[in-house]
Amino acid sequence: MRGESRLDRYVIKEILRINRHLPRRRKTLEELLRKERPHVVNRDGTKHYFDRDELERLADVLPRYLHGRLKLPILIELGYSGAAVIRGKAEVRVVCEVLGEEWRFSQDRVELNMFEVRKLRREFPTATQYMFSSEHIMGRPKVERRR
Repeated sequence: MRGESRLDRYVIKEILRINRHLPRRRKTLEELLRKERPHVVNRDGTKHYFDRDELERLADVLPRYLHGRLKLPILIELGYSGAAVIRGKAEVRVVCEVLGEEWRFSQDRVELNMFEVRKLRREFPTATQYMFSSEHIMGRPKVERRR
């Protein structure tokens, strides 16, 4: 954490604490479809179970060759700007399909408004999770709004 203030370091530490509910390792749609009780193990040691119907709907939306690339749960990154960001080509493709948005082959991130987030979470409550981001503190570039 080079050059960050004491406050920045504290905020980053708190964000890491808040994100303990996230998986240690996300699994692909392909892996999860093979499991009898599909789940991931979270950083806090608990298990997050996926609804099989949601997984099958995701499999219907996404071309088969991408089943091994879609990592679940899809992380809805909430950051300093108040916008929500989805990252990853397969993840973005699914989200665009579900929301009826245009998807470009090179697109690997998308910014969503809260209405879109609500729709996505309503459709896939177990296949999505919120993640809190420290992007503005870490000095990474901001994500541009699509459209």
